[in-house]
Amino acid sequence: MPGLSVSLTGHIALLEIRRGPANYFDRDLLRQIADAGEELQRGPDARVLVLCSEGKHFCAGANFGAGPLQDADDRDAESAALYGEAIRLFGLELPIVAAVQGSAIGGGLGLACAADFRVASARSRFHANFSALGFHQGFALSATLPRIVGAQRALDLLLSSRRIDGTEAYRIGLADRLTADGGERDGALALAGELARAAPLAVRAIKQTLRSGLAAQARAAQIGPAQRRLAQVGVLDVGAEQASVVEPRAGQVAVGKDRAGEVGVAQIAAGKVEAGDVLPGEGRPRPAHPRRPQPVVAHADGVDLGLGEAAVVDQLCGGFGH
Repeated sequence: MPGLSVSLTGHIALLEIRRGPANYFDRDLLRQIADAGEELQRGPDARVLVLCSEGKHFCAGANFGAGPLQDADDRDAESAALYGEAIRLFGLELPIVAAVQGSAIGGGLGLACAADFRVASARSRFHANFSALGFHQGFALSATLPRIVGAQRALDLLLSSRRIDGTEAYRIGLADRLTADGGERDGALALAGELARAAPLAVRAIKQTLRSGLAAQARAAQIGPAQRRLAQVGVLDVGAEQASVVEPRAGQVAVGKDRAGEVGVAQIAAGKVEAGDVLPGEGRPRPAHPRRPQPVVAHADGVDLGLGEAAVVDQLCGGFGH
């Protein structure tokens, strides 16, 4: 399959995303993962699915910089179709173990949380950076993240857009196993081996009981067109003391840093622009003041409509590997 490799060794199926280094997803890739999972669970051999990625990072979210999401005339419909494929993952009967190397950011975090277990190392990074970009979380994180870490910790991660490493993720329950750096896949396979040795019908039944209703909750958590459009058209979300003067291009969202160095969504202007306006004009960004940090500017096609982000991830995180 283009973008996805599927192999079966004994009772463990390895589903490897091959879109390195960032491993962005689109509707086609999510369909491939769901199709593979459904086919494997119909057969007699597979008992556990291990979801992993080649390259440096687990997943940096949806790819809005290329393909149908970039070119679609109706982005609401296209993003809803993408989300529909994502919902299928919550209906898979076999347990899923995600090997999270590098970063799981935005929609990539949602993909990791669609699994039943996450294996990480201290160098793994988990980042629900939706509020920093000025839009609502997607990929059912409203349903999955509180289940995994509790409502209050989920609120913290989603509202603050705070990035955490694998050690903290393990401490709060977001990661189920903590391995040595570079050992995420081996750790995931080891956990999968434990699960594969258990009685397979019992494992499926227990998963069905404990995750009962999750697919329906995930479907109910799907964000609406107005929330998607906030990111789609570049609507401004004004942060206090974060104003930067730029010469924007149409459909851009400006992201800057406040004096404390925290990433946030900045008000941008070419003349006067009010909160909620769509950005007009052409040009390149320039700093409002030489002593102030250069704002990061993300095109609308580099922002996941509620499912993650593409072009701005590295800049927002100061580099995936940090």
